[in-house]
Amino acid sequence: MARALEHDRPTLLLQLACEKLRQDKVLRPGLSRVERLVITARNQARHETARRLAPLLTDRCKTQLDALLVPDEQFGRTHLAWLQHGTITASPSALLTTLDKLVWLRALGVEGWDLTGLTPNRLKFLAGIARRSTNQALQRMPAERR
Repeated sequence: MARALEHDRPTLLLQLACEKLRQDKVLRPGLSRVERLVITARNQARHETARRLAPLLTDRCKTQLDALLVPDEQFGRTHLAWLQHGTITASPSALLTTLDKLVWLRALGVEGWDLTGLTPNRLKFLAGIARRSTNQALQRMPAERR
């Protein structure tokens, strides 16, 4: 689970598990058994991540995060889509938009979140999920995973 908290890629975890078995001079079980161990480690890492984030995820915070998925009339899209849209030019309007995003995130209190319990790779993994997932996919996720 410790390695799964650092790296979530199944192929890497499978490789690390095989290397550990080789290092300990343990006869490797069948590949399907090692795959199940990797899946179990990934699930445990997901639950551990939720446990570590639980103090941050108050009811108010969960409501604010769920509100990111609701379309806003002012923007014509969700706040998540607004945040996901990066700047592509170094223009004054792009700078102002980025500053607006920063002010909006500070109003949510994001800068006060203590994420030291998570490794940098785990944070990148979670950010990647948010970046790649569609609004509908995030809405359909179970609350713990969302």
